[in-house]
Amino acid sequence: MTNASVYPAASNDTCLIFAVGDISVGTKMLPTLSPNARIEFRAAPPQNMLEPTTKTFLKQAIETCDAGHEECKRNRETSFLPTRLIDVRDENKVRLVAGSAISSSSSSSSSSSTCGTPRYAALSYCWGPGYHAQYQLKTTRDNIDAHFTEIPIDQSPPLLRDAIYATRELGVSFLWVDSLCIIQGDREDWVREAGTMHKVYGGAYITICPTLSKSCMRGFLRREAPSITLPYLSASGEPVGTYNIRYQRSWLWKMYYSVASDPFTQDLIAGSWVRRGWTFQEAALSSRMVLFGATAAHFQCRKSRVTEGEGYETPVEIGELALFPLLPSTLTKQNMGSAWRHIISAFSGRSFTQPTDAILALAGLAHHFHSFQTGADDELVYCSGMWLHHLHEQLLWRCTVYDGCPWPLWRCVLDPQTPERVQTFAPSWSWVGHKSVDYQYLDDYNNGNRSSSRTPMTDETIKITSRLPSLFSSLSENSDDSDEDDEPDRFVSWHGQTLEITALTATFPMTRVDIPPLPNHDSNEANTNLFWTWNIANEYLCNANWDFLNLDLWKEVDRSDLARLRMVLLSSGSGSSDSSSSDSSDQSGDESGDESDESDSSKKSNENENENENENKETEHDDRAAFGLFLFPTAGNDNGGTTFYRVGTWYSLPKGKGGLANFKRHASVETLVVI
Repeated sequence: MTNASVYPAASNDTCLIFAVGDISVGTKMLPTLSPNARIEFRAAPPQNMLEPTTKTFLKQAIETCDAGHEECKRNRETSFLPTRLIDVRDENKVRLVAGSAISSSSSSSSSSSTCGTPRYAALSYCWGPGYHAQYQLKTTRDNIDAHFTEIPIDQSPPLLRDAIYATRELGVSFLWVDSLCIIQGDREDWVREAGTMHKVYGGAYITICPTLSKSCMRGFLRREAPSITLPYLSASGEPVGTYNIRYQRSWLWKMYYSVASDPFTQDLIAGSWVRRGWTFQEAALSSRMVLFGATAAHFQCRKSRVTEGEGYETPVEIGELALFPLLPSTLTKQNMGSAWRHIISAFSGRSFTQPTDAILALAGLAHHFHSFQTGADDELVYCSGMWLHHLHEQLLWRCTVYDGCPWPLWRCVLDPQTPERVQTFAPSWSWVGHKSVDYQYLDDYNNGNRSSSRTPMTDETIKITSRLPSLFSSLSENSDDSDEDDEPDRFVSWHGQTLEITALTATFPMTRVDIPPLPNHDSNEANTNLFWTWNIANEYLCNANWDFLNLDLWKEVDRSDLARLRMVLLSSGSGSSDSSSSDSSDQSGDESGDESDESDSSKKSNENENENENENKETEHDDRAAFGLFLFPTAGNDNGGTTFYRVGTWYSLPKGKGGLANFKRHASVETLVVI
């Protein structure tokens, strides 16, 4: 143990909390609890995760949800059955069955829903690294007929055996597992089944989740937490017995995010499940989940959560989507925009073996959101991981640096790989492909707003149009060969999508800004060197959040590239609380109109006050902040071209030379194409 710090627990001299500094990566592993926090003791969990008391707890939690949570029933696809399921009713033999062939009479009454459709459980888990995944038992074209007769459980990995046993013990007759219910190596079957994931997990009676298991080769129904035995000393120093300290793995969650110390949260962040990409939508689409953790078993539905050993329910809120993405019952059309922002922030931090899978791994959730919304067709358009009618906010994502940042490469305004990525993967304005993105600066701004509740940002664009790539541009206009059904699926194919934005734009004033720019220290988070502050003559202009620029490499940045930047206005928000006092004094004589303003102004100076001071006064009166994108011209697009890449976001607060009014004064309306 390197650089170990020992924290004694307040008044209890028998409990220690260790903080370990791992000098190999320079990351400090923080204690689960602060040294000053009150330590709440919990009984050590049983080794058997399905002992009678745990099984009773889980069954009662499910029954309580069945009896009293109408929201969970409405959100479950009770009439849907997957293409294939695993029949686990026979303890001596399990086999594949076709969902269409299962009749309601084939299930016992305890495992059938009230509408007669058989109940099934779905498994959400991690396959593990490649050398583990190769031992995964799979259904292929070669063995599918044999699996419909019997699945060789003796050849299955430990996690699958535990999942089958847990399903049976919880009184459910069928189980869905991707490796066995999707034909592996069959692209056609995989794409078809991937397109129904929102129904598979949405229709499951329960979803089983082993939070601590890192791979299919590790079972989850037996806890084997290592512990050490220490002598218990009396006040005189004589040993009078022993006590055990049980190890619990703990990780930093996104470095600077604070997380609760309750057993549910700690079980989540201690495992690999919460970091894997595919498990995100599996949780989000489920109506309810049974989670097996290192410290306890948990049950969560769309309305509430309960942990074994605790006698109360915890309501589920939208804000929890950042950590655990099961969609709460409080999700409505009104808060869908903010909910999707939480989803983008959390999902972008997940890991994929194949980065291109990120699009497919979100498709089911996007389908679910699309079916949940109501409105005009143009409001429901899905645009490369965002929604057309929320683009004025959702386009304002920023890159953050929590994991795996290639610092030496971040010296260009435009990443050299962007043009190729746009052609083959996703547009530059989409967040996919960036390791971690968030909207924290928008949340910080809104939380500091004068209003007691979050005020939606105002859409300042004139028009935003989303366009799919033309697949038939080489065909004659009169050709009858094109088929609307052959158009790319917006949910699974993102490359080539473009945005046409008509809005106020301005050229970045590179010749006027102070050099060098300053790091942004306005927020409470760690400075990642992607967040800059620009001034003009020592007066604030705006903040910049770059996709690919590291302030430490400022001397290597081509400043002529910065002079080519275009700023496009997307949104505005009311002024921050810092300006509330001046705002009230400036507007106290509002009824008297301009005369009052002129009178106040004449006391300070004559009517020919310089332009800078007039700009500042008008900004204070307007008291709105501006938010938008930094765009960089495509190759050969410098002379009057209108096609651009996204390279970052900016926001300008109403102070100094910043704010909405100042931006509008130097901007003009243009129509730009962002690829």
